[in-house]
Amino acid sequence: MRPYFFNMLMIAAAAALQGCGTSQTEARFLRDHKVVTEIADSISEHPPRGFEFAFRNTVSAPRHTYLQSEERNIRDYMNSSGGWEGNSFRQAVYRPATGEAGQTNTPVDAAMLFEHYFGMLERAGFRSGVVGSPITSTLKSMEVASRSWSNRDRTLIVLGQVITDRDSGEAIVSVHYWGTLNYRPH
Repeated sequence: MRPYFFNMLMIAAAAALQGCGTSQTEARFLRDHKVVTEIADSISEHPPRGFEFAFRNTVSAPRHTYLQSEERNIRDYMNSSGGWEGNSFRQAVYRPATGEAGQTNTPVDAAMLFEHYFGMLERAGFRSGVVGSPITSTLKSMEVASRSWSNRDRTLIVLGQVITDRDSGEAIVSVHYWGTLNYRPH
């Protein structure tokens, strides 16, 4: 009877300690990381309306198909080593779906594509030091829109960028994000 009671007590204590490991900061970080990962997945999976992929996922990391297992891996690593840090990069090249070779396409609006992919970040609570249009430079035929954001706790930094070629109608969309949570070097 005594070993049974002791085993049950140990199991209950382990379960309670495992549940106590998530602070509010960790919960916000994991939620914010999920939002950015979903944006990254949408870039490499879904071209915007009127576009198709010019290349199939040649530069991007593999899709995060199991966000729950990724979240569990972050939690486990963070709790076992005192912190977590990581980064990810996704990029996709799109071309007009109806364009034929050598045909001049209608100009692509970099700001519109930028809002299509990255507009969700500020609605999810990310902050940027830039207000207004994300267009950072325009050349004769190229237009670049970029902006960086951080989450509330500054544990996640995101850089989003759209480069469009007005002559060909092609667009490059990329996101790079870095995260550090409770990291203490050994």
